[in-house]
Amino acid sequence: MPGSFEPYVFGGERLVGKIVVVGIDAAEATVSVEGGCTDVREPMVIRTRGWATGLFALLANSWVEIDTTYRPDLGMPTSGRSAIKIASTERHYSVRYKQGRYGYRYVRNSELVRRETVRLSAELRAHDLHSAVLALRSWRPAPHTSTELLVVTGRHLWRLEVKYEGPDVVTTAAGPRPAVRIEGLATKQTGDPDERPQRKFFVWFSDDNDRVPLRALAESEFGPVELVTTSYSCPGCTAPCRTSEPKR
Repeated sequence: MPGSFEPYVFGGERLVGKIVVVGIDAAEATVSVEGGCTDVREPMVIRTRGWATGLFALLANSWVEIDTTYRPDLGMPTSGRSAIKIASTERHYSVRYKQGRYGYRYVRNSELVRRETVRLSAELRAHDLHSAVLALRSWRPAPHTSTELLVVTGRHLWRLEVKYEGPDVVTTAAGPRPAVRIEGLATKQTGDPDERPQRKFFVWFSDDNDRVPLRALAESEFGPVELVTTSYSCPGCTAPCRTSEPKR
């Protein structure tokens, strides 16, 4: 919840990864951060671009785009847009985040489907996918500590119950790497009240000052989905956008 996490983001960092579905390489993706840290009140833009590869690309022309306008001083998004194309269907979402609510506009194949404001408890704000990862990236409580996050994906709200499990090791292409592991359960909060699917997930961050998201594993309606970081760079980076953090 607000106040439980601090932002942890470097201006100019870039991550490349792959997505594996039921053990098959399905897509590649890049995540980049645009903007500096001279003033943490100035918004940054975080962009994800993903596209199907291999067999999945042959089956359907598919891609995803996610853009977040992010305020480091808040550790939260102020607005975002996302788009996903699978075969002949394109879905576009634009979202604005406020204290106690978020509003979205949903367009499918160029036609407006729905516009809505979703109310939250007055003291709460919702994350999007990018800011939720940054929040978990910053989180270093005592092992087995639990908390919750509210996260919007597309237009729907999910409640994430997360637990910090502590030190672990992730095997990368360069060999074993010290990491920390976070486990969670996501429960859908909006849509059909008779359908509240739950998805377990696991996230590993490098146990160093970069705190790189190394690996994620999640349940989905298609089966297990794994995200693996294949490269990370941050040219010219000195310190994350947190005044309390020492330079690396």
